[in-house]
Amino acid sequence: MAKWGEGDPRWICELRSDATNVNNWHWTEWKYTNFTIKSLNQLFTNKALVEFGSTTVSVTKVKVEGETYANNRKGKVILTYDHIVEFTLNVDSGSDKSVEGSICIDNFDDTNDLKDLEIRVSLKEENGALRELIRTKGGDEIRNRLQRFREVLWKDASSTVLLPTKPSASAAPNGQSDIAAGKFLSAGETRKPDENKKTGSVGCRIHCKAYERVFNFKCSATAAYAVFVDEQQVKAWAGHTATIDPHVGGAFSLFDGNVSGTFTKLVPGSEIQMSWRRSGWPDGHYSLVVLSFREDVDCTRVSLKQRDIPETHYQSTSEGWPANYFQRINSVFGYGANFGAF
Repeated sequence: MAKWGEGDPRWICELRSDATNVNNWHWTEWKYTNFTIKSLNQLFTNKALVEFGSTTVSVTKVKVEGETYANNRKGKVILTYDHIVEFTLNVDSGSDKSVEGSICIDNFDDTNDLKDLEIRVSLKEENGALRELIRTKGGDEIRNRLQRFREVLWKDASSTVLLPTKPSASAAPNGQSDIAAGKFLSAGETRKPDENKKTGSVGCRIHCKAYERVFNFKCSATAAYAVFVDEQQVKAWAGHTATIDPHVGGAFSLFDGNVSGTFTKLVPGSEIQMSWRRSGWPDGHYSLVVLSFREDVDCTRVSLKQRDIPETHYQSTSEGWPANYFQRINSVFGYGANFGAF
């Protein structure tokens, strides 16, 4: 038997009054998308990006698509994010007329080095020299600020996803992290605690799982896409009480309200993203559902990916997709000639 203080730390349970996730051993997941959007807006919006001579290039708007997640497993923080970031530009050269433009980055994710970012610049009035200057000098400044964002994200996530085991004398006031205490903000500013952070005795203990499945439809990608977003078609397989508003931000409700949510991304014939939940889930908890449509030689492959499913509802949710969605669609439209047994 090991002497006191000499045990293998992997098997020593640190003292926690609530006995929750001792040693931060179990996988936990936190959604940090809103944190990302707020932070990138703070770093870029209404700020000069590059200046040369009498010309100033400023960012007037930041649009962020995609998701950010912070995870903990065995005491390690794992960040996953995949974003398309678009900056709306205003180019002021000191004259009465300014030039508008944009910068788009399609590959800002956790796997890419910042030097590998693809920075595409477009201007409403073509000016090759100006466009190249923005791409190079502005691109360098964008990389610098995105590196600051990565550092802030890491620090904030590390203070959130790892459950504390012992009080720390160096902790920020009121138990906030350095970031939440305002060190990332400009002097005199204070950030409210991020709305993504789960608080309370229940919200911080929702363990989630992910589900993936591919189904083959005997129809075009356009037809397969429509069966999920066209209200009349949805009513045919989900019942007359189904309601669909097929626009980004539009709401949907199926099966007498047992399934509901909003559309967050719609690319006709290609992709559907939804903020999706079942009525029995914890209040305010939504999952991310992505349906992708790709035409193959003899069918359209419909890829279903869902994350943030509460672990206690995983079985009923994963079984519900084939039974309540795809089998019903097949029985009404006959698209599933090679669905096979679910």
